[in-house]
Amino acid sequence: SITVNDQRVEIEQLILATPPPVTQKLLTGIPACDDITQQLSRLDYEPVTTVYLQYPSQTRLPVPMMGLLNSTGEWLFDRAHCQQPGLIAVVISAGGSHMALEQDQLATTIAGELASLFPDWPAADHVQVIREKRATLRCVVNIDRDRPGIQTAIPNLRLCGDYVYIEDNQQPGLPSTLEGAMRSGVKCALQLIQDKH
Repeated sequence: SITVNDQRVEIEQLILATPPPVTQKLLTGIPACDDITQQLSRLDYEPVTTVYLQYPSQTRLPVPMMGLLNSTGEWLFDRAHCQQPGLIAVVISAGGSHMALEQDQLATTIAGELASLFPDWPAADHVQVIREKRATLRCVVNIDRDRPGIQTAIPNLRLCGDYVYIEDNQQPGLPSTLEGAMRSGVKCALQLIQDKH
């Protein structure tokens, strides 16, 4: 059983799909999970910054996603493919000089880069900057030794997320990515199905 909001809940299986710092906090004090909390305490993180620019609804990229070179922005995503017409997301991975810019300075820089790339576009109606300071794991030598696997020492407790390391015969481990998080979720589900049979 687990306690959620001061209520005890009976469970058969638990998949903990939380960010590493939250996972570490939840598992701290559980002796069977000491190895995992120690691993997680050694991880370090990189930021990801996303600048959202809302243009008129007919504004579109020529493709759903584009990479950029020699600019502050690194990736462009046309959010019209997510039922958000005219919304362009510009993603900047990791730290860099952009982190020293104020929100409005960064927004102005990105809007200027897009205006140079797409001179026919009108000005953006609205801009929002979101900086996720602990968005992804910092890739350092031997990081995989500090990434826990899916299965914990508690048989009915599994971990799921981009920080979880998965390696099997068919597929190598992935870095801290959305694909890696998805793969850990699928593997957790498959293990639960297998355990039921």
